[in-house]
Amino acid sequence: MGAITSLRIDDYEFISTKNEVIPELMIIFSESDRRMRERSPAQEDVAALEEAETSEDVEYASTVRVIRDRLEVMGFSLAAVKREFEELRQERLAELEEDLDESPFEFLHEEYEVLRSASFDDFLRVFSQLKLAGLTPYSASPAANDPRDRLVRFVLREDNGWYLGFPASDLRAPLRVFLEVSPEDAPVVQDVTELIDSGYYPNDVRLVDFSRTALTSDYPRNTPVLILTEGSFDSEVIRRSMRLLYPHLIEYYSFMLFSEARAGGGAPVLASTVKGFVGARIANRVIAIFDNDTAARSALRALDGLFLPAHIRVMRLPNIDLARHYPTIGPTGTVELDVNGLAGSLELYLGRDVLEESGQFIPVQWRGFDSALREYQGEVLNKASVQERFLRKLARCEQDPASLQDSQWTEIRVLLQLIFRAFA
Repeated sequence: MGAITSLRIDDYEFISTKNEVIPELMIIFSESDRRMRERSPAQEDVAALEEAETSEDVEYASTVRVIRDRLEVMGFSLAAVKREFEELRQERLAELEEDLDESPFEFLHEEYEVLRSASFDDFLRVFSQLKLAGLTPYSASPAANDPRDRLVRFVLREDNGWYLGFPASDLRAPLRVFLEVSPEDAPVVQDVTELIDSGYYPNDVRLVDFSRTALTSDYPRNTPVLILTEGSFDSEVIRRSMRLLYPHLIEYYSFMLFSEARAGGGAPVLASTVKGFVGARIANRVIAIFDNDTAARSALRALDGLFLPAHIRVMRLPNIDLARHYPTIGPTGTVELDVNGLAGSLELYLGRDVLEESGQFIPVQWRGFDSALREYQGEVLNKASVQERFLRKLARCEQDPASLQDSQWTEIRVLLQLIFRAFA
């Protein structure tokens, strides 16, 4: 069986064909994905064109890879979708078992048999078949002798309980499954021409922004994730690196503006901010990123025993291979040590091309001693110079993306991937 070569979301009624878009499915796109294309006279008669608000087709278009990444950020990883699939399938089977003996409805018996025998992988197979065969939901009523298998008939049926019969609480879940059986570069298109032509939305409406606003008050999953860091430099590095390396994900995150808030920095301040957010019951999803050093470990003790709700994630910068054998300067001279957890400030994640001088790493200097943890706190020497070198590298790559091939981003990518998986 081949793979889906393209996915027009409106073909599968992931978008309303009546009078409104489905906000949850519009926010998988960005306003930069909007495309307007002149309509040829052959597409519809002149009278219809005169009545329409625009003579252009309006659609939002991206690729499977980009939409999949965005769904992962929203929490719709394949593992999460599969987990909910199994939970809802078992719940529905339990409901059906209670009433099946007394029910005269044949379709309930068929639903029970399908859900009892069909696995997650079976749905993956059938979703691939649908597109290849040109089948869309509710487009036909399969006859009793239809050669398609029982699961195909079930997902095409109008009374199967879920969209396409796939156990899920959100339409983005079956969409995520569609993407799994699609090539990464295949187009994903949401056509909104009919809705605009019919006058339900003005021609210049920003449908993604409109949809996100409509969802904000009810569903924090649909709002940008707020990233908190120990200081303004950390925030700038993560924000600009994300925009450079993963531009299709940047609008799904927002960042603390230290200058505008006149906020202080450091691990203790960040710990206090987290406690304040928990106490204020902030609904937005939040990621608080601490350094991977002794000072951060000490500050995190203030959060011991604090119940963190599921939408607030506290993490430290990840352990990295580069820091496992790193030169340090202490009372006994220069020694290579594993500085993960002891001196892992963001400077160690800025790339070998920033941290090396004359082929040697700029060493970590051991400074204060934390008596409670009985560990020293380390910091890379010439910290301001290291930061400046990175900002020059960043600016160079922003101006000329081809420069990315000549610079090193391994540790930054490790950090960003940790952020992207925070709610997956």
